[in-house]
Amino acid sequence: MVIRQWVAINGRGVQMYCRRSMTSARVTRDLGVQEATAKLSPEKRQALLQWLSKSGPFWDDERVYGSDLHLEAQGYPVEGTAIGEAAIRSRDASPNHVYDLISFDPSEWMFSPIEVRWVKEEQDGECAVLPVQNHWKVEQVQARIATARAPHESWWDLARCARQENAQLLFANNAFEPLRGCL
Repeated sequence: MVIRQWVAINGRGVQMYCRRSMTSARVTRDLGVQEATAKLSPEKRQALLQWLSKSGPFWDDERVYGSDLHLEAQGYPVEGTAIGEAAIRSRDASPNHVYDLISFDPSEWMFSPIEVRWVKEEQDGECAVLPVQNHWKVEQVQARIATARAPHESWWDLARCARQENAQLLFANNAFEPLRGCL
């Protein structure tokens, strides 16, 4: 699975992360990534496998939680997986950052949302359910990218959005004055 962090690629605010060992992963019990990508054109397959094996970015290099959490989905432990990472990142994210998944087709994860149960052992096994949106069709991914917010184009744009999207905060009239030369 690939985490799709909808924040900064191709002008649509999208960034993709994959696991460092993705090329050796199993897509189903009987099918690995190498076999699952066999239907792609040689150029696309090479580019995808290059990204998956060497380019990154890799979510396991930038994990946001430790291995002490107990996360499960569909009866499987998912800590240390893209599913677990996306769930925890989604829980802690601002409304402007969305962490979705992209699954291979075929795979055992072709449904959405994937509900991740976070078992809080320090609270007598209380559970929180963290839904993670999942995409496995190109059309789904393209539709999601089309709705992603474009990155800020200037400091002035960022200042305007900060005021609009954070109505609960009071900004001093001169809060963005140090950026005036940059605006």
